[in-house]
Formats: sequence, structure tokens, C-alpha cells
Amino acid sequence: TYLGKNKWSNQNLTPAQTKGKWVWHVYQVDDSPRYCGVGEWDHFESASVFATGYMQRPLPRRERTVRNDYDILLGQDNIITTPHTWYHEQKSFKQIKKHATPDIREGQFISREIGHNTYSRIKNYDFQAGEDYWKKTKPFWKDVREVWSSIISTNGIFGFEKKNNGEYLFSKLFEQAENEEILNLGTKERKSILRQTISKFVFPLESKI
Repeated sequence: TYLGKNKWSNQNLTPAQTKGKWVWHVYQVDDSPRYCGVGEWDHFESASVFATGYMQRPLPRRERTVRNDYDILLGQDNIITTPHTWYHEQKSFKQIKKHATPDIREGQFISREIGHNTYSRIKNYDFQAGEDYWKKTKPFWKDVREVWSSIISTNGIFGFEKKNNGEYLFSKLFEQAENEEILNLGTKERKSILRQTISKFVFPLESKI
């Protein structure tokens, strides 16, 4: 769960909270955490609709470098699937929060943002470049995700800065994903390097909220 102020936490859910539900995870391009929530499906004759509860998320990339007048994008997401296309709807409040907290009701709203995206299947497109990259780097990114899972499960609350000493984490990991020596390492050795890299951007905090 994103708390604000570049802080994340683990939150335990009861069986009653998760029965019949799906988890909505959103990650950065380097597999670092972004935000997470819980939702459920409703199925109709001509469409299926997935709706989440409120989720706290960091500022969108399009605003992170140009705005500092709010701390949280508090939103609900819908996925609507049909036989021919699917839609992603986002309805969010821009929220000012004084403290990093999982309490979604704390903080003042300053504006409302609504987005609607439409997706259709692409036919006769050459995906070979992406498929070749994924075939080559799939074990590397699998190890990245497992290192992140270990870090997240170990720390009740942790801080994460995307930039350290002038370098971004995604740049470091993208460079390593192109390094033949690292790609040819065994999983244990590669995870050790990845943990050293990622740990420079992560700092553990108190274990409870």
C-alpha cells in the first residue's frame, strides 16, 4: 500500500476482505512497487466489469516533475471487457496529506481527475523485437521481482527513492539487463548483485503503522 511521502507498507487482509476478490498490482517499468488495491468482477451478458476500492497512488509521472501541490492520487479503477475491446476508467481525487498513512479519509481534496482509455487488439504487427528481448532477459527480471518480494515482505514499512546519487533505479537495472556477464550468472549470484543495487534506493522504517 502506498502511504505517501515515498513510503509503502504491507497490510494484512482478513478472509472476509478477500473472499471473491482479486488484487490489483501496479508496478514501475523496473518492477519497483507503485500502488495496490483490491476489487471484484461483475459479469453481464455482453461485458464483464472489474471495480477496485480506493487506492492511494504516487503522483502520475506526467505531474511528478511539475507539481508539488498535492501528495496522493486517491483513485478507483474499472476494467470493462467486451468481445471486441476493453476499457480502463480511472476516477481519482488529488489529495493533500500531512502524514504518510494508510487512512484514505485523511487529507484534503483539491481537484478531481477522470480518465478513460480504450484498447483494441492489434493484428498483423511484428512483435519480434519485444519477444527477443523478453526471451533474453526473462530470468533477469524474474530475479528482480523476487528480490523486491523479499525486500517488501521483510520490511513492514519502507521508504523508496527512485533516484540515488543522481542515478535512477530503472536506469541501473536496464543497464544490468543488457550486461551479458550478469545475464549469464546463476540466479543466486545475480540476486546478490540485484539486492545490492536495489538496496541503495530502499530504506527500512518502523515495522508498524
